[in-house]
Amino acid sequence: YWRDWSSDVCSSDLVNKHPGNIVYRKVVDYNKSYYQSVHKKHRILVSKSIVQAILNYGGRFMGQKGKEWTPIGFKRAVQKTSQALRERSNITDGLQVVGGE
Repeated sequence: YWRDWSSDVCSSDLVNKHPGNIVYRKVVDYNKSYYQSVHKKHRILVSKSIVQAILNYGGRFMGQKGKEWTPIGFKRAVQKTSQALRERSNITDGLQVVGGE
């Protein structure tokens, strides 16, 4: 069975150039200042909305187990997105924002 993986977000430092990861990082970067501006108890809603937007677009959040890629689930995707939103901007310090472990 064939599936188009181009919308998926792969949780690994090795797949920074994957189309789904590129879109994900752009969405995260776009929302960082908003995430920082909202009250801490509402920040989870920003993370959840980003994850849900990726899912609505047909993407999945994938993690690697051995050589296989498997979905990591909504809760873990939200945790990784929150972590990415907290990281310093890759525009200001040259770091890349990834959802990797």
